[in-house]
Amino acid sequence: MRKRLVAGIVLCCATLVASCDERAETKRLETPRGTIQYKETTSGARGGIGDSLRELTSEQRAKIQTDLDHVEPFIRKYVPVEKRSADLLENLDLAFAAWLRSSDRNKEPAQHIIDLVGAALGNYSIERLDVRWMVAIDEKGTEVALVGDDPPTRAYPFASIRYRIDDSKVDFVGALFEALKHQREKH
Repeated sequence: MRKRLVAGIVLCCATLVASCDERAETKRLETPRGTIQYKETTSGARGGIGDSLRELTSEQRAKIQTDLDHVEPFIRKYVPVEKRSADLLENLDLAFAAWLRSSDRNKEPAQHIIDLVGAALGNYSIERLDVRWMVAIDEKGTEVALVGDDPPTRAYPFASIRYRIDDSKVDFVGALFEALKHQREKH
């Protein structure tokens, strides 16, 4: 696995704390993937992080599974064999960067990339970090999230991918996982 510096990662993640306000704090973390910087939002607001959670519908679960089926073809299309790694997240970083830089007018639409990279990152996290898919609903809206219980943690992989497209940032998928992993191990 190659090491690299990954800066400016925004992890939409929240951990319940004793205070009654919400704040974002920039954190630095040394990981096997390199040094990452991310923003951690902590909240002690009434009701904890977010106002409510609900299970995904069967249609939402099926959509995530369909998106997962498109991950390998996406990697094969954008990452040459000689550059592929055994690490799924590194391959997603490489494929995302190549897709973002591609001038092909017929390339996949941004929403498709948000869906498949978010699903892959989420599934990878579920397999390793004791989190699950849920729908989080609060005053800011409704978003599919990864939710963990101890410590209470939420991460929003689809929103995180959307932000990276909006600001044209690359080399962040592995860093998002590492930041979430750090949050899950803090307690």
